[in-house]
Amino acid sequence: MTLTECARTLSSLACAGLLACVAVGVVFADDEVSPRDKRLAEQDVRSFVTYEAAHGHLAVVAGQLAAERASSDAVRQFAQQVVNDRIPLTLRLYDKAASSNLEAPQALLDEDQAALSSLEALSGTAFDRAYLELMVDRLSTDIHLADRANPAWRGGWETFAKTIAPTLDQELRQAMALQAALGA
Repeated sequence: MTLTECARTLSSLACAGLLACVAVGVVFADDEVSPRDKRLAEQDVRSFVTYEAAHGHLAVVAGQLAAERASSDAVRQFAQQVVNDRIPLTLRLYDKAASSNLEAPQALLDEDQAALSSLEALSGTAFDRAYLELMVDRLSTDIHLADRANPAWRGGWETFAKTIAPTLDQELRQAMALQAALGA
């Protein structure tokens, strides 16, 4: 290789390296989160934590009530499965929230308390239908919030949301299938 060819090769490599650095710089610039997007992500995480904790608590309490009031064995079995799923999931959420200095409600939200009070007044097939309707509604909200998870969710919340999403999705599909089977 002549000196001229070597200089051209080095020049080409230097140019390619410079282009690579510029490209990487653009990627890093695109990956940065603006202050506005950071605030929105923090609000999304707080909403996620609030509703997942509250709905997890509701799922357990309503599931326990379903063991007493549901007329359908399938609804009772579904409710027990939800209780079994949600207790450890909600406890993990509480632990993660505490380590992230986020407040996770330990009590039912007002609208969930009202829904539970309505369920407590029912029994039999009316209870089954109302319980499943409540579960479909709350699970749909929970899945929507989990689907909003993105890399701007700091502190591992995106991973947490993506980890629990399959459980929520399975519960929603089961509740909807039971609704269809009961003609609700």
